[in-house]
Amino acid sequence: MSEFIHDCSAAAGGMDDCGWLLMHAWKKENRSTKWIAAMLNTNPASIRYNAVRPKPSERAKPKPPPIDQDCLDRIQQRRELTEKFALMLKQTPNGPRKMYPGCQRIAREINCSQEEIETSESTVRRDLKSLGYVNKVCPKGPKRKPGDEENRVARCKVYLRYPVRDLLRIAFSDEKWFDTNDHGTRTEWCRPEHEASRRVQCTWAPRVRVWGCVWKGGRVLVRLPPVRLTGNAYKKYCLMALAAHLKAKGIPPTSLILQYDGDKTHGTDECIRYLATKNLETLPQWPPRSPDLTPIENLWAIIQLRVDSHGPSDPDALYRFIQKEWEAIPQEEVDNLIGSFRRRLRKCIANGGRTITTKSKRDERDM
Repeated sequence: MSEFIHDCSAAAGGMDDCGWLLMHAWKKENRSTKWIAAMLNTNPASIRYNAVRPKPSERAKPKPPPIDQDCLDRIQQRRELTEKFALMLKQTPNGPRKMYPGCQRIAREINCSQEEIETSESTVRRDLKSLGYVNKVCPKGPKRKPGDEENRVARCKVYLRYPVRDLLRIAFSDEKWFDTNDHGTRTEWCRPEHEASRRVQCTWAPRVRVWGCVWKGGRVLVRLPPVRLTGNAYKKYCLMALAAHLKAKGIPPTSLILQYDGDKTHGTDECIRYLATKNLETLPQWPPRSPDLTPIENLWAIIQLRVDSHGPSDPDALYRFIQKEWEAIPQEEVDNLIGSFRRRLRKCIANGGRTITTKSKRDERDM
């Protein structure tokens, strides 16, 4: 019996039903209070407190103190104001937005109102939770212009009319600047007595601009010179590199549909004529400011995270690392991202053209 120890340290009042029964059984054996407390992993004061009281599960729970009606009315009035300011919108050139997006802004507006109600950021947060509100992370997205959402919905509906086999033929392309700055989290775990490290962003950090193109079963990556990308440069460094890659791999250009965004350098007459000579079809009228619809953005995000964790020291080392990580991504994952394009179109339509949240998953197969 002396080897048995029952832990009552985490129980309410330092005792649970099992410990209460053991305590009375050992008291009948004339065990000392100190010995019983050691066996129950509690203190002697808890033994003396529970010895003259009923079993913990049979004790009446204390009732909260009553709240007067005036206090309840003030709480109700404060919560009504909190919900009013939480739902208030303002019209901006990029569409309606929350006028008071954070708890601090809502609390400040309530305190400045004529209702003579004082509140704080923590009280507003508690009131919003009691009203059923949930704190969600705001998704990132580009600034929209008037008519962008309607245009996105219209183009997504057009693309959904394509046969599934044609959607799987699309080759998604895009340019990307990589640098060695830390683009990760803005927080840092440290000891209470230590200060968080300064998050330094170097203006002259090593930078590399690349162009990539991915399709079901293949991909190509090109390093671009650090100059302004013109139509002639886009044809020379991007389109000709793609055509050379397809020729080297024995892939007929007619098997792909090239997608590119609405940058004016992409749609020059020189580029259009070159694509026509190579029999390379293009995806018409890509909606502007729509990086969430192209799967190649997921690959850029994966590589950027790995660049942040590695931090190459110069542009050449940075490009070698980018190329290594680009080739290290499994082709199956690339194919799954290509296959998610139809799901993105449907989600964009269901979301009314607003920015959608996309994640890279290995099991995204809905085509």
